[in-house]
Amino acid sequence: TLHFLAGSDCLADLHRWREIHSLLGLVEFTPVARDESFTGDNIPDLVTDLEAEEVQMLQRNAIVCDVMAVSSTDVRNAIAEGRVPRELLPPGVATFIEYRGLYRPEGSQ
Repeated sequence: TLHFLAGSDCLADLHRWREIHSLLGLVEFTPVARDESFTGDNIPDLVTDLEAEEVQMLQRNAIVCDVMAVSSTDVRNAIAEGRVPRELLPPGVATFIEYRGLYRPEGSQ
């Protein structure tokens, strides 16, 4: 089973995604909490123009967890500028990024 993880903040715009019904038929779409207001139970209030089975899948797969106000774009940009933002990442993730040299511009070390 292929899971498509996406922040819960994208749910309100799902009806605008190209071929969203086809995508929802191919993957287990899994919304992950991006703010404290997301409960999983409030998905029907957040989405429009989806079939009942699609909404049920979103509810079944929802991940409600502690929210870290961290943008992956901010993390990648900081690394591209030459620093690993340890204050934004779990220690193991920061170490892995450094060890593998992830997100660095071509030719940098």
